[in-house]
Amino acid sequence: MNRSVYRRPDKPTRLSVTKRERIGVARSEPPEPVIMDKSTECHVTPPDIARRMVEILAPSPDSDIIEPSAGTGALCDALVEYGHPLEMICAIEKDAELARRLLSRFPRAWHADFLTDFVCRLPYDCALMNPPFKKARQHIEKALECAGKVVALVPVTFEHCGMIEHNHYGPDTFSLARVSTKIITIYSEDG
Repeated sequence: MNRSVYRRPDKPTRLSVTKRERIGVARSEPPEPVIMDKSTECHVTPPDIARRMVEILAPSPDSDIIEPSAGTGALCDALVEYGHPLEMICAIEKDAELARRLLSRFPRAWHADFLTDFVCRLPYDCALMNPPFKKARQHIEKALECAGKVVALVPVTFEHCGMIEHNHYGPDTFSLARVSTKIITIYSEDG
């Protein structure tokens, strides 16, 4: 074995170090990654689509908004980014871990299955949602019982009486699911 290969005779013994300026402290820790699987049925709404959905919803500051099957809270985050007050956002999520994470960020987060466990005690002004696509119709029907206006991201094949279609997106909407989607608005009969 040739030991000269492991020697560095020209290695400096001292280095001059200039003082670094403090660059600031991050305001919050980055969110923990979420592992998607069949049990969570969670496909995170991309930020640009979430912002577009909030623009379509156009909530007033006093609008009480519900996000059923909130997952990681991407739509709630878009509402906050828009300037909507935290205390006017209610997030519902059936997965315990996702609900725990939501509760750490949103004071009105609930751990419940929106379809079977959640009872709308209050009429909400709006529902902003990306429902599980296998049960999109059931989620939207329940949201219409709870809120006067529903803005949802649904599969492009979804149809509902009185719905207004907005943006359409290709099969690359989500990183883990190949489905073309669209944003829709539906008003409840009471709303």
